[in-house]
This record gives sequence, C-alpha cells and structure tokens, in this order.
Amino acid sequence: MRGRRAPQSEGACRVARVSIVVNNYNYGRFLERAIDSALAQDYPDLEVLVVDDGSTDNSRDLIASFGDRIIPVLKSNGGQGSAFNAGFDASSGDIVMFLDADDELHPNCASEVVRAMRPGVSKVHFNLLCVDEVGQPIGPYVKEPLPDGDQAEELATHGLIVSMPTSGNAFARGYLRKVLPMPAEKWRVSADVYLHSLSAFAGRTAALQTPLGLYRVHGLNQSGMLDGRRVNVAAIQRILEREIETDITLSRFAPQFGVNYATGALTRSLGHLQQLFFLKKVAPKIGTAQGSLFSIFWRYIGSLASSRVRANKKILIGAWSAGILLAPRPLAEYLMFIAYEQGAAFTTTRVVISGSGAARRRSRTATAGAHRPR
Repeated sequence: MRGRRAPQSEGACRVARVSIVVNNYNYGRFLERAIDSALAQDYPDLEVLVVDDGSTDNSRDLIASFGDRIIPVLKSNGGQGSAFNAGFDASSGDIVMFLDADDELHPNCASEVVRAMRPGVSKVHFNLLCVDEVGQPIGPYVKEPLPDGDQAEELATHGLIVSMPTSGNAFARGYLRKVLPMPAEKWRVSADVYLHSLSAFAGRTAALQTPLGLYRVHGLNQSGMLDGRRVNVAAIQRILEREIETDITLSRFAPQFGVNYATGALTRSLGHLQQLFFLKKVAPKIGTAQGSLFSIFWRYIGSLASSRVRANKKILIGAWSAGILLAPRPLAEYLMFIAYEQGAAFTTTRVVISGSGAARRRSRTATAGAHRPR
C-alpha cells in the first residue's frame, strides 16, 4: 500500500494514485475500523496516511500497530484544518480523500472515485450510509440526488452548494495545490467546508449516488442545532461565524479562478438570515451589529420571497416565522424546535437530534457539511 508504483510498460496509460488521509483526534475507539476500511480498498495504487492531531487516548498505540502498512503523521493539536494541511503535505496521490476517523469506506470506494475523476473535475462526491455508534444502519446521508457538473455559477451567486461531509469527497491534487495550506486557526472545525466550497470554482463536480462509505452518528459528533428540546445557541453562533469566514474565503479565491463572486452572497442567503433571525430571537444581546430583530426578520422574509422555495412552502414558512417573531421566547423556541425536527429550517449543517435508538432529522440543507468538534 505504502510502496512505490508498480512499473508500467512504455506507452501505458498512467494509473492515478489515491491517497486516503485519515484524520483523527481522540477517536481511538473508532480509528482501527477507519484504517482497516482504507487498507481494504480494492484499488491497487493507494496509500493510507493517518494524521493524529495530538490525541490523548490510545490512538497513537493503534496507529503504531499498523506498522509500515500506513504512513503516520503525528502532530500536536491544531484542529481539523491543520490536520488536513499536514496530511496533504505528506501525501503523494493524484486523488486525495480525507476520511474522518469515526467513518469508514466501502472496499470499492477508491475504484469508483478513480472512474469518476476526469480532466476538469476538481471533486468527486458520493453518498454515505449513516450508521449508529455500533454500526446499525440509519439511512442514506442525503435522499435527494447529489448535484453533478458545473456548480460555479450556483456558488458565485448564492455562496452555497450542496456537498457531502468530509468522508464523502475526493479531490484532484491539482486543485488542492491551489488552496492548501488553509488558514488552520480559522478552520479548526468544519475544514471540509473550505475544501468543497472552493472546489466548485476550480472545476466540475462528479457525483456518485450510491453510498460508498459509512457516516457514524454518535454522541461526540452530534453538533446540530438542537440540545435536547432547546435551540443550541452556541451551534447557531458557530454556523454563522463559519459562513462569514466562508464568504471571506470565496471572495479571496474567486479572482484566482476567474470567477466573479458576489461578495456577501452567503451572508445574504436565506439560510444565513434565518439562522441570524433565530439567534436574535433567543439571544437578543448577541449580534447587535446585525440590526434589530425586526430588521433582520424583514431581510429574512425578503430573501424567502425571492428564493426558489415553492410558493405554498413560502407561505407556510412565512407564517411560521411570523409566529416566532411575535411569540414569547419559550413558545418561539418550541416553534424553532419543530422546524428543525421537521426539516423546515434552512441551515448549512445537518441537524441531528438525540433520542431513543437513532432519532434523526435533516434540515433542507444548502450545504450538507459535517461539523466535527476538535
């Protein structure tokens, strides 16, 4: 796995090398399965790197047990962005996949990705099967078809594209060279958003609709917008801050890729304004620079009115939002809870709700980006 390429006869087509970079922080109880799944790929020219971001559990002993079957990259804690930077720097693949240490890949994943990666494609994304902590199936990560083709105009106009979380993507090395290293301190979490957003400026997206891996849902990675039956104010703040940083990143890179990005498109988007409205309602002292509750509400409703949401749904969401605006906070928070649970909230982070078994709901996401605490 780690060794040199097999020699090819003169004139033979060059076979793409795949690098799978497992990024880990204190996920020792899942790490072995993630590494095993990477090593079990049926694609021959492949290397497996494991970046440990300063774990304090048994992760490093597990990594050492694999010997020279993997390439270990051991570093002090710096967050997910720094782990991606270190893994890419140590890799040699023409195609690079970042695998979260609590997820797994199916054996044919790399082979399918190589078939889909063509000249002009910057990213291949593929569906994942959600499983619970012990591996019991929950269902596909997304039920709607993943987008395929040129997403640059969508991103330039709205600041949002549909994508998969970390483990559901594979990137062309030529693209990654242009955008890495990323500013590690600003992307300690959700570093996948940085990569999949900019990929739309760099080239086309190829989509594989069949799940080619497992996305594990467990207590440590449930970072949705709900905390029990209450709105998670800290999670909303993180989402809004991440979107502001994403907007800045898109503005900075757009000229490099010859794209005219409408600066502020993301922070003017329906999802961003809805979350800002929620935050202002439940935590009125936060975000005073963004205006009053009523001014934010009218900006949000204006965005809803001009959106591509179906007319009947616009009316329902508008009426529900007005109810939140006018209701006392406990009732308003309950209405928000219902919206997140039933998928009426426009967020960029998939909502995961704790409950018996694996109770889960998905928001109607603009960007299905996973948030892994680090």
